[in-house]
Amino acid sequence: MGQVQIKQVQEVVAAERAYALALLERAVRIQSGTHNHEGVRQVQALFAEELVKLGFTVTDIEHAHYADSLLATRSGKGLRILLVGHSDTVFETGSDTAFRLDTQKCHGQGTQDMKGGMVVMLSTLRALVKTDMLPDCRYTVFLNSHEEVGSVESANTLERLARGHDVALVLESAGKKGEYVCGRKGVLEYELQVRGVAGHAGNTVANRRSAVEELAYKIINLREWVANQEGMLFNAGVIQGGTRSNIIAEEACAELDIRYVTPQQRMAFEKRLRAISQTSVIPGTRTKLVINSAFPPMTANAANRLVQELAEESASLLGHRIKGEERGGGSDASLLSAAGCAVIDGLGPRGGGEHSDREFVYLKSITEQTELLAVLLCMISENSDRFSNKSKKLRIKRLEQQR
Repeated sequence: MGQVQIKQVQEVVAAERAYALALLERAVRIQSGTHNHEGVRQVQALFAEELVKLGFTVTDIEHAHYADSLLATRSGKGLRILLVGHSDTVFETGSDTAFRLDTQKCHGQGTQDMKGGMVVMLSTLRALVKTDMLPDCRYTVFLNSHEEVGSVESANTLERLARGHDVALVLESAGKKGEYVCGRKGVLEYELQVRGVAGHAGNTVANRRSAVEELAYKIINLREWVANQEGMLFNAGVIQGGTRSNIIAEEACAELDIRYVTPQQRMAFEKRLRAISQTSVIPGTRTKLVINSAFPPMTANAANRLVQELAEESASLLGHRIKGEERGGGSDASLLSAAGCAVIDGLGPRGGGEHSDREFVYLKSITEQTELLAVLLCMISENSDRFSNKSKKLRIKRLEQQR
């Protein structure tokens, strides 16, 4: 891609700045917490309308317990390119949907995670269409409706899409200095549901079968085990139990979040977890283990490295340098990578305050990431021979051998 073409893209992106900010404001002002199905649908509809204008055909992917996800396709002759975002946020129904601009930032819930990334995606496609520079490839846009709870019902769709595409570009936010994501920890989410026997708090020790106390023993045991495993993290994020201070707790429940690096760590932890669930410190209590969701780790491999190198080269053409970083948070990129697709994550705008009422993205970063994605799409197309079906099969074979 030559400098004349790059300058042309930059000029169009700059001219589209007002459009991008208006679209981001519209998206942020829609409350779209995962369980607010109507709000999620409204965000999907907002982006669906814009994608149709760019020549995409839009369909819905139905889910049993979540709002539909959005799938949009645009025909072409070249590589099969998948662009991935999610329209849900972590914020509960009724939360603040204020949107505010200052000289450097856009403030609002979901700006960074990840409505800003979806705006970058759409703005990039608009800029390339307007300049008649969109590579003749087969494009798919997938907007997940429930990524924030682990993509429970969309995982199969993501894996199918990964197998049917040559490259996947995920629009989660970039790092503080514009880093893309080259690796992620695996994420496991469980519930421990403990049942004891209710009784008077004045009973003797021999008659106390507290679900809360049994749960506490189990949490401490697991936390101490994880603390001795390199790179692993443990969090008992939600704990509920008991009804009154003078009643021995009959029920208790903990929601656990575990971050891991290797498949071996997952196997070892689950073995430990099952053993703890099947035994009791306090006689007369029993425990039920529930698996809520699981993201595999996104690990380094040749397929991912290829698209990451092209991203670095694209940034260089734009006059700046980027590098990769590893993160502890889960992403649909992990599912795509595990299925054998070449993946890069973290192509959305830079920001801060993620998952809080302080969330924001930098105005400058929206422009920078739109330019980067535009150049990267062109670079991927120019290097299509390196993403051939034959080489993809070899990459998948190597990945299978590594597991």
